Amino acid sequence: MTLKYFGFFVSIFLICSCEREHLQPDIPGQPDPLVYFIGRIGSDSVRIAGGIDSYIGSTAVTDTHTNRVFSFLFENFDHPSRSSLEISINNYQQHPGDLQSDLDHTVFPGNRHYQDIHHFLPLAITVKWLDAHGTEYTSRLVPQTELFSILMVEDIIYEGKDYKKVTVEFECNLSDNTGHILHLTNGRAVILFSIY
Repeated sequence: MTLKYFGFFVSIFLICSCEREHLQPDIPGQPDPLVYFIGRIGSDSVRIAGGIDSYIGSTAVTDTHTNRVFSFLFENFDHPSRSSLEISINNYQQHPGDLQSDLDHTVFPGNRHYQDIHHFLPLAITVKWLDAHGTEYTSRLVPQTELFSILMVEDIIYEGKDYKKVTVEFECNLSDNTGHILHLTNGRAVILFSIY
């Protein structure tokens, strides 16, 4: 697995009372962060933005014998125990090919199904949420009734490297390994995928 971290620097003044997961990237008059997630997970309103409250974004490509997976992870650089969110998409074909071609044929606008516990089909999505207590919740352990929507894809260059900047909207159920379910609703994110 290749994993490269990069920071997104956003200079802001934060005017709000913050609780554990309640981050506020939207401040009038300030530039929009390059990457962010907003949504509701369980009873919490969650706002994460690259460069705010020590959160950064990282891209990864994971190759196994049968899959190639492109991922984006929000995590807190200063406090690894803080909550994190990862969105992964399976390659468009079962057997990996040229890395850039695979990315180009995998990340494009449209609706996607979620990975289930038995199958990780081409183009399927997995969402993982690590809460502040260290419990991992994933979309693959519970049936899904909603689709994951990729609304827009833009090719950008950031710090001299090529990325696909992706705007998504989604809802899903997230389950831990004991069967406790959290509902993720009104999810909207701008994330990056790359071959790095």
